[in-house]
Amino acid sequence: MTPEELVDAAISVAEEGVLRREMPIGAVVEMGGEIIASTHTQDQARQRHLVVMSSQVVQPGDRRGLADGGVGPMMVVIV
Repeated sequence: MTPEELVDAAISVAEEGVLRREMPIGAVVEMGGEIIASTHTQDQARQRHLVVMSSQVVQPGDRRGLADGGVGPMMVVIV
């Protein structure tokens, strides 16, 4: 996937969050040309006042990498 495609995907995820009354922040994780994880902020749903996304989106990538025999090159895009 190109960087532009990844940014577009992260924006789409952010838009999904906005529809759920969340902040317009989305993230995707790409590995091997495939999006393996995505999320948007969930502060309203979890009743939080602090935006914490890194673990929500990176942990699935870590698990995927470990399942494949080791974490390979991964790109995380947050917009």
